[in-house]
Amino acid sequence: MRIATYLQPGQTTTCIGCHEPRNTAPPDKMPLAARRGASKITPGPRGTWPLDYQELVQPVLDAACVECHRPGGEGGSIVLTADRSYETLVNFGAPSLQEHVLQRYQEGQSQAGACAAASNPLWKLLEAGHYGVMLDRQESARLISWMDTYGQRSGSFDADQAAELVRLREHSAEILSD
Repeated sequence: MRIATYLQPGQTTTCIGCHEPRNTAPPDKMPLAARRGASKITPGPRGTWPLDYQELVQPVLDAACVECHRPGGEGGSIVLTADRSYETLVNFGAPSLQEHVLQRYQEGQSQAGACAAASNPLWKLLEAGHYGVMLDRQESARLISWMDTYGQRSGSFDADQAAELVRLREHSAEILSD
């Protein structure tokens, strides 16, 4: 989910689903998920909680891309070093990640199957086998996680909030499947 929902003690909420109109009521039937015990939450790759581009994405770029995509490298004007990769990637291709995010914002909703990674030119380039670059499953998950969280640089506003998110993860250990 790309949103947060806050409830006070004693309040309850329901979900009509991610892609249904927000002004409709949920159907009058027991959801399948409510018919069994709760599942543990599987956190995303390192760097997703709290979200941190330099920890999540840059290690993949350093291992697979920077050798060619550095100043003076064979990768031309596409520079993916730590100081320039974020701006390069959010503006890469058409539609760029930035354009995708603005389009979803203007539409006011996400659309099933139209996630950022699925339509991102960078991902399409990598899937096609860009100069033999082969990402493993974990590296792919890192890039997809970043793109599908709308290419955020950070998932916190400051160092104090980031530390609070780390403490929340530690506090939530019993419901996580680490």
